[in-house]
Amino acid sequence: MEDCGSDQSREILLSESDERIGALFLRENVGQHRAFLVGVQHVTTPYAVLLDGDLQDRPESIPSLLDGLNRACIAFGQRRPPASPGSAFLKGLFRIASKGRLPARVGTNVALGPQALQFLSQVRDPDPHIVGLLALCGLDIVAIPVERDPPSGPSSYNLRKRILLGLRALRGSGLLPWLPLLVKSHPAEVKTRTGWLA
Repeated sequence: MEDCGSDQSREILLSESDERIGALFLRENVGQHRAFLVGVQHVTTPYAVLLDGDLQDRPESIPSLLDGLNRACIAFGQRRPPASPGSAFLKGLFRIASKGRLPARVGTNVALGPQALQFLSQVRDPDPHIVGLLALCGLDIVAIPVERDPPSGPSSYNLRKRILLGLRALRGSGLLPWLPLLVKSHPAEVKTRTGWLA
């Protein structure tokens, strides 16, 4: 999934000739959770694993996460380094709302089984929050300890963006669906497909 980022991902993916590698290129930058949702809604395999493109989430975690699907429908990577205070607070709300089913210190590094993919395929909210949706969907969840590398540079999210992201997460997860926001999103559009996704 290429979300119109500022790095060289688009060029690298377009130059890849291996047909086993499929890529979706979005028309515009829509943010991590919206991009992930578009990606999983195009998956044709029974399982999927989400990783951040900056490789903070290590590809070496994939076998352990997939193994976790033998015990549950959703296998979250449980990060050892603590999350930022804002992220920890938001995930804490989802943890409470899910009656403790959402493990601590988890994010979008997650393996999804068939039932989880089926659930996400039906989500139509233009502002989804993947972790919140999975926390509240009622499917079995397991946490798998994983290593996570520190970010390679400063975050592009300032305080205002973080607050807006948090509000959108609460609405887009279904926890506070009535929450009004001044800025409303439109559905993400795929511009180009390559490889097995073409």
